[in-house]
Amino acid sequence: MKSPLGTWGIQVLVLAIVFTVFFGALVGKRGLDLIVFVAILSLLPPTIIWLRTRTQSRSQ
Repeated sequence: MKSPLGTWGIQVLVLAIVFTVFFGALVGKRGLDLIVFVAILSLLPPTIIWLRTRTQSRSQ
């Protein structure tokens, strides 16, 4: 079985790059807002995965 952490890490990295490029072009040169926005978006997937893993381990 493939490690979900490795796959997840690559997905988060790709998403962070895509969001940075897309919203950078959309928003313009508001760098700090963009950095904060990307940081929050990057934290969402691991939080969701952690909560899902935690609830599954409780139910077993």
